[in-house]
Amino acid sequence: MKTEVLEIKEVIKKQKELINHQHKEIQLKIQKKDKLIKNNSEYELEIKKMEYEVTKLKNESNNSHHKVKQLSEKYEWIEREKAYFGKPNGMYDFAENNPEEAGKRIQKLKENLEKMGRTLNMRALANLGTVEDQYQDLLKKKKIVETDREKIVNVIDELDERKKVALREACKKVNQDFGSIFSVLLPGAKACLRPLEGKDVLEGLEASFMYSYLGFIVVSLKDGMFNNANVLFRTKFVDGMSSVQRSVQHVVPRPLSSLNNKRNH
Repeated sequence: MKTEVLEIKEVIKKQKELINHQHKEIQLKIQKKDKLIKNNSEYELEIKKMEYEVTKLKNESNNSHHKVKQLSEKYEWIEREKAYFGKPNGMYDFAENNPEEAGKRIQKLKENLEKMGRTLNMRALANLGTVEDQYQDLLKKKKIVETDREKIVNVIDELDERKKVALREACKKVNQDFGSIFSVLLPGAKACLRPLEGKDVLEGLEASFMYSYLGFIVVSLKDGMFNNANVLFRTKFVDGMSSVQRSVQHVVPRPLSSLNNKRNH
């Protein structure tokens, strides 16, 4: 019996320990439940707040739409200028120009206007809206003109670049043909087109003639030039065509100093 009693006591002890453990778990569950209930209440309160804010925003949105519609019907310029609303660096840049502050300034200006109403020319004030509309219209047209001008300038630049390419190609082709024709007309001689000194082919060209010997080419009708020339090219116009006759002359050599003086003069 003692042994059985001891065994029963041991079982009872274990049962108590189990009950205590379960009691602790129950307490933890109860605490967790209370916390969840509290969080749920807070969430429900937050949801109600958000629902209130949503309802408020919806009402404000509906009122804003209604107010915008009324303003658009009242002021015709809103429909014309609304495409520029919010654009940066513009008249309607709301980030730089706070509408609330602008409204406060307008209200203050209205108060000042009421105070000065007796001394103001109300007729001129009535025309202010028309002038502002005309000004906005001019700004819009100015923007269109500036855009068109930019397009025209781009087209001009493109055409100018094409012109330069075409001129260079034409100069290259003419230079080849010119040199070829000149060497046929005057055997032993060469000719080419080259830019003027310090300039580009687009700014001007000059003819350059080269021979197998050194020589200054001169076009003249003076007898003195004929007598001192090494080679003469005489041109004639016969039967509607130009002809060139080449003749070599024997010129008496002159001292170098005399030639230098001649060149300097």
